[in-house]
Amino acid sequence: MFAPPSQRCLLMFSTSVTRVLPALCFAQYTKIIQKKRKSPEPEPASPPAAPLSSEQLERIARNKRAALERLTSAQIPAGIGEGWRDKLLAEFGKPYFKQLTTFVAEERKRRTVYPPADQVFTWTQMCDIRDVKVVILGQDPYHGPNQAHGLCFSVKRPVPPPPSLENMYKELVSDIPGFQHPGHGDLTGWAKQGVLLLNAVLTVRAHNANSHKDKGWETFTDAVVQWLNTNLDGVVFMLWGSYAQKKGAAINRKRHHVLQTVHPSPLSAHRGFFGGILTALGNLLSQNLEARKKAGAIDGTGVARYAVYGLFITGPVSHCFYQLMEALIPTTDPHCIIKRLLLDRLIFAPGFLLIFYFVMNILEFKGWEEFEKKLKGSFWTALKMNWKVWTPFQFVNINFVPVQFRVLFANIVALFWYAYLASVRK
Repeated sequence: MFAPPSQRCLLMFSTSVTRVLPALCFAQYTKIIQKKRKSPEPEPASPPAAPLSSEQLERIARNKRAALERLTSAQIPAGIGEGWRDKLLAEFGKPYFKQLTTFVAEERKRRTVYPPADQVFTWTQMCDIRDVKVVILGQDPYHGPNQAHGLCFSVKRPVPPPPSLENMYKELVSDIPGFQHPGHGDLTGWAKQGVLLLNAVLTVRAHNANSHKDKGWETFTDAVVQWLNTNLDGVVFMLWGSYAQKKGAAINRKRHHVLQTVHPSPLSAHRGFFGGILTALGNLLSQNLEARKKAGAIDGTGVARYAVYGLFITGPVSHCFYQLMEALIPTTDPHCIIKRLLLDRLIFAPGFLLIFYFVMNILEFKGWEEFEKKLKGSFWTALKMNWKVWTPFQFVNINFVPVQFRVLFANIVALFWYAYLASVRK
């Protein structure tokens, strides 16, 4: 049966709509999804920041320094040169430096301290930190009146040059043609030409060497040496003696010139060398004085043993004892003369004699029984003779001879004393 025309038209229209409508819906849906997924337009990139100008960088650095100065202004000591202050500014705010300045301030309230407060940093006022050409390291300021003024080894006029400086002048006269002794000990002229005369410890109690040691100065002066080592080139470091050489151990030898030798003090110059020679001569004298010995029968090994003892025992031990005596019984003690004599005669003399017997027994390759035999046979006799012979000499030596000459003075007397000991031990 055929449908009427009207029905056929309606059927065809519905069929077309049924086919077209899903396609239209899908296309519309796709457009919506694409619109949602479409990323927004990227914003234009901002231009890169322009580099800071040298003026801006300088202003920033200046502001940083000013801020650091404000923070540490209360800890910066007076008298420090501007260039040195700027480079060492960080040290002044550290806890150790605060403790150090407090300690020195308290010391000045109760005791005499050298150099005066306004001269502690003289070494920073002579030349700028970047103009340093030579560094001479000292250990401790002079502890006598009118000597220390902030430059190691130097004294102001008219104070005569101390023994260490005299030895420096002698070496200069010997090594440099035309050099003449200036007739004074003021090294300000050296300092103004770029010679840094720096003590490891910058203050000291009057008449008491090393009294401000290990209080913090060493840390501060280490920072000074390290800055020079890191930031300058071609500096000549003069390291005299073991103390300065230890302090300068970290110096870059490829970058700087390091010259090392013994300390110029008479104490260092004479203590080991003359001690060994005079002790050996004492033994030689003892052998020649014995009637049964002939000229060709000298015991060379005995001379060598006494030389070793004098070089490695007599000089160093005596030096340490005299330094300890200066620290324990300063000249400011009203009873120092008697106390020093009793310390030497009742403590040092028996102890040092016992060391002599013990070391010589070892050098002679003898056993413990032989050591006891020698002690029982002659120790008491030798000690009584020591008290008789040495007491007047030591009274003069420890009270009136400058500390740097005491070992040499004692060694001269010891020439005959070791001749006696060599005989009494036989």
